[in-house]
Amino acid sequence: MCNALNASPQPRSPAARTVAAPLLYLSLVAQTAPPPPPPPPPPPPLASVTVRTIGPGAIVIENTGSQPAMISGQLVLSRRNGAAWQATSVHDLHAVTSCAEMAVGACIRLDPGEFIRPVPWTGFSCSAQCTQMCTRNAYMPGAYRITVRDCAGADLASTPPDVMPPTPRPAGATNTARPLPPTGRGDARPEPAAPANECAYNAIQRCVHGRPTRTAIGESPYSWCPTSIPGTHRSLGPGGGQAWFSPRRSREARRDVPDACCYVEFVATACD
Repeated sequence: MCNALNASPQPRSPAARTVAAPLLYLSLVAQTAPPPPPPPPPPPPLASVTVRTIGPGAIVIENTGSQPAMISGQLVLSRRNGAAWQATSVHDLHAVTSCAEMAVGACIRLDPGEFIRPVPWTGFSCSAQCTQMCTRNAYMPGAYRITVRDCAGADLASTPPDVMPPTPRPAGATNTARPLPPTGRGDARPEPAAPANECAYNAIQRCVHGRPTRTAIGESPYSWCPTSIPGTHRSLGPGGGQAWFSPRRSREARRDVPDACCYVEFVATACD
């Protein structure tokens, strides 16, 4: 018994020491190595701006993402030059749905699902959109594309290549080539009007997707368009905070977007 307790441990064989050494090294490395970095957080949902053509010089700009998008009011017109695109000197081209809508060059907010149909490009160099009279005005045949930028000047989206200019027509003309869709019954809601007070207002059009126009009979195709939607612009006076349904603007927009529901937001720019 005493001999068993006092017996010295038997030395391990060379083979056992050969196996244990790498295992000990790996264990020490595992203890001293820094932990792996945590995975990066998922990117936040982004706004996704798309631009498509709906006719010569005419486009639709839409936010198809899940977050609001801020776009520059200034559009960029580029001309095809071989395999490259070269920006033109056309400056009268803006993301506005009417020439009296808002300040030129403003930063415009598009909520998810919202779209705008800017006044079409006329095909001219100076009176490209809203300018009525200018010097050195020339018609610009060729193949072009229109680019939308964010408010910092970075490109967001461009039309497909080869946007063709329309046949020459007066500046500020709207697209009247296609007839208005049928009105149906019960869509006689009045056109919204600016508040009657001492303030001056800009009427800003906003469009979202609703129910398509299918027939001239039956219920109104606009019955699924809410009477108002939340506004997106700050107003100096009363009347801000809501955009009101416009039957006339909705019918005009449905020439190109069959399910358009359009609204007008009245933003006060000056008050006495």
